[in-house]
Amino acid sequence: MLLVTVILLSSTISRNSYEGLLLTGGFVVILFMLTIFEQLERYNPISLIRENMNFLQGASSLGDYLPAMLVSIFLSLLFIYLSIVILNKKKL
Repeated sequence: MLLVTVILLSSTISRNSYEGLLLTGGFVVILFMLTIFEQLERYNPISLIRENMNFLQGASSLGDYLPAMLVSIFLSLLFIYLSIVILNKKKL
């Protein structure tokens, strides 16, 4: 869900589809770079993607990644709101 809203926001900001995909890729790269810091692991939405097999196999609790889920939901709602505001101000 987060990546879809990132694509929505970056496509709203950019002038063509390639710029939107480039911005989305940059966002994903930044999130992957944040996994270097162990303190941010619990809050990084990419940890939800990386640890999905642990959830399915029961090796880790879903509650351990609740902060990452909350950050993901918050960013998704923020990106949707910003997309709406920016699109309303743009001349089509």
